[in-house]
Amino acid sequence: MLVFDPNVRCSSLIKTGDYIESYLKDTVNVKRYMDSRYPEGMVSDRLCDHIVRLRLMALHLPMPSEDRKQIDRMIIVHDLPEIVVGDVTAIIKKERSLSTDDEVAVAEKMLNERDFALYSQFSQAEDYLLGNSLVASCDNAIIAKVLDSLEGSMYFHYAISKWAKAGQMQLPPGCSMEYFFGVVLDGFKCKTTIKQETGNLVNELLLSAYKYIENLWVGYEQITPDVIKKRLSMYK
Repeated sequence: MLVFDPNVRCSSLIKTGDYIESYLKDTVNVKRYMDSRYPEGMVSDRLCDHIVRLRLMALHLPMPSEDRKQIDRMIIVHDLPEIVVGDVTAIIKKERSLSTDDEVAVAEKMLNERDFALYSQFSQAEDYLLGNSLVASCDNAIIAKVLDSLEGSMYFHYAISKWAKAGQMQLPPGCSMEYFFGVVLDGFKCKTTIKQETGNLVNELLLSAYKYIENLWVGYEQITPDVIKKRLSMYK
């Protein structure tokens, strides 16, 4: 279901043919996974790479082309404020209850009315899926946010597994390794206010991401971090 390749990198300017290109050239300078608790060298990624991988994932969704086109645009615009405010990990945002006011203000200045509306729909979907709101956003925004979280989780777990397989002993905090299982996998499962078709797709995407992460450790059970081993055993 999910088309994900952690080795995909942004090799040239992401082209949109409009004003957004002037911002996208700066995404190459935005580092992701900025958490001082992560071992140095364990995970390295850029915002531009994240966007390219997400667009590839969206391209292969079993949806009408117009829906995929809207999701693609949401993917492009949703993180652009990070050019100004920087990137922090989801777990830091959760632990510190960081306000998104700064990002929203930046987005409103950067984006035209149509794109800011898409940005807002994406943000509403994020609040809904994280349990901060009972109001669901549009279905395409839900899918866009699910893809965003899955790409981040899959790349993070890819980096952890590569790190451990190289014989490195120092690991990131357990809460970071549990985030996919506790927040994304358990929290994003089909909710009653999402129409059934969307809920089914969300569940299929979640299962596909889980299988990807599970397969990272096949044959490496002895070095699988205990917190991941425990979580994987819960879903057998």
